[in-house]
Amino acid sequence: MQEAGIVWLEDPMSHQNLSGLAHLTDVLDVPIAAGEHLFGLDSFQKTFEACAVDIAIMDLVRVGGITTWMKIAAQAEARGIPVAGHVIPEAHVHLLAVAPTGYLVEYMPRSVPILNLELRLEDGYLVAPDAPGLGVDLNEAACEKYQVQ
Repeated sequence: MQEAGIVWLEDPMSHQNLSGLAHLTDVLDVPIAAGEHLFGLDSFQKTFEACAVDIAIMDLVRVGGITTWMKIAAQAEARGIPVAGHVIPEAHVHLLAVAPTGYLVEYMPRSVPILNLELRLEDGYLVAPDAPGLGVDLNEAACEKYQVQ
C-alpha cells in the first residue's frame, strides 16, 4: 500500500485499540487516519496522547458541535496533526478553512437534495460559501418529502 501512493490508511483497526494504532503509526510510512468514531474532547485527547493517529478525522456531530470541534483542532495543532472532516461538507469546509492544520474535507454531497445551494469544487478544492452562517439554506419544499407525520 505504501508503494501505491495512498494518501492515508483509514481506520485500519478499532478506534479503541490505541496501542495497535500507535504501533502502525510508528512502523508504517503511510499516515494512519482515524477518529470519525470518537465522541467528545476526551477521546481525542487520549488518542493524541497515545500517538495513535497521524491524521485526525473529526465528525462534527459526534464530537459535540463546532466549539468542541475547534478545541480538538487546537489540540491537534499543538501536536502538528492534520485534521479532516467526516461527512457534512457544508460545515466542515468552513471549519477546516480556519483550522491551522486543516487538511481534507470528505466530500459526500448527501444534503444536496434538501439545500438551495450546492458546494462548488474548483481545481480540486471545495469552495466555502460566503453567505452568512454556514452559507446554506434548506429547501423547505424538498424537505417536505422527508417529513414524518
